[in-house]
Amino acid sequence: MGKHMNRKELIEAAKKKKMPSSGHLSDCRECQEAWLLLKNFPVYGQSPLNDAPKALIEKAVSIIQKAGIQNKIKNIKAKLVFDSWTSPQLAGVRGNNSISDRRLRFETKDLSFDLRAEKREKIWIFTARAAGTNIEYNSLTLSAGKQNFQADKSGIFEWQTARPPKNIGLHTDEFSIELPELSWKKQRSK
Repeated sequence: MGKHMNRKELIEAAKKKKMPSSGHLSDCRECQEAWLLLKNFPVYGQSPLNDAPKALIEKAVSIIQKAGIQNKIKNIKAKLVFDSWTSPQLAGVRGNNSISDRRLRFETKDLSFDLRAEKREKIWIFTARAAGTNIEYNSLTLSAGKQNFQADKSGIFEWQTARPPKNIGLHTDEFSIELPELSWKKQRSK
């Protein structure tokens, strides 16, 4: 078959728009495919990255400014208002099964988020509920570590994982709520 045509030779052949009837190009399927690509898409001699027309860029900027998209999504930080692991445990009130279980409550101005974590042999079972005014639960997503979960119609999330997440967030099209980073090492009571 011989040596394949180099890029420069293929470009020169593609400029002629007609494949030669004899020679390497007429016999080699690989070179024919490259020639056909260069013939149909003549990009040789052009800058590989062309800028969009200036008018198009200005139009896109004006649409974003008019819609206020950059200000539409609110980033909200929630505060931790209850953590069962930091509350004093009354003797005899809680059984041994509840020692590793954890309940957390986070709040913002318009939303409360309750989280229950149950430690089993090699797995953590999580149940959470978001509640608030004017929230469409079907568009509410919870991010726990690298996983995402969709709320049911009541704002409830359920999932299982081998390791509990340090970072949890709630997200919709209108807002994103960041919860404080969580530590899953229980403090010993004094």
